[in-house]
Amino acid sequence: MKLNHSHIFRENSTRTEQNFVFSQDRFRESLIRWIGTSSSPFCTCQQADFVKLIKNLNPEANSISAQTVKRDIMKLFEDSVKEIKIRLSKVAFTVDAWTSKNVLPFMDIRAHWINDDWTYETVMVDFSFIEGNHSGQNLCKIFVDCLERFEIPLSKVSSVTMDNVSANDTFMDFLSKYATDAGTRLSKPNNRIRCLPHVLNLSVQDILSALKVPLNDEEDRYAYLDNL
Repeated sequence: MKLNHSHIFRENSTRTEQNFVFSQDRFRESLIRWIGTSSSPFCTCQQADFVKLIKNLNPEANSISAQTVKRDIMKLFEDSVKEIKIRLSKVAFTVDAWTSKNVLPFMDIRAHWINDDWTYETVMVDFSFIEGNHSGQNLCKIFVDCLERFEIPLSKVSSVTMDNVSANDTFMDFLSKYATDAGTRLSKPNNRIRCLPHVLNLSVQDILSALKVPLNDEEDRYAYLDNL
């Protein structure tokens, strides 16, 4: 079709180019979104070849500094969460904490809800460096601070899904206390959900351990199971 009607595509292309008006603000927002969604380093926009690429595409476009990228991404994130907050009624959360390979502890908080069109939505609302240990009290404070920062009241929390480490039991004990002080109710039996994949993982590990399956070498493990 494109070969037979190439004049149409050329006309549309020319018309689009003629109507196009460059906007530095629109370019900046697109650049910020690309850096965020592609997990590219903030300093990408300062690399000489990247700046040259942008200038070749449009001499009017100006790249931005890594510090500006950081500031714009944080503002975009906060604006998005505020917009989400307005639409929320009840929201479920998932919380996970772990230590990276370079021994840095982090905590991830995601919100999950059903919108007015009965469509499932989810968004990460926090990704925090954990100062101090992984105690339930410390993790709960990070969670509550996140809710307060985005003005999400505890009364909107329907559930919190976490894995089965004992610190998360303590987490819920402290969250129940925070909720009581705020005039609402959250309890471990009613509002804490245990992560099913983690439960299955622990169960499988126990089964393999009982069968004396070698857990360290993957090839030995599969060979053992094939011979059962």
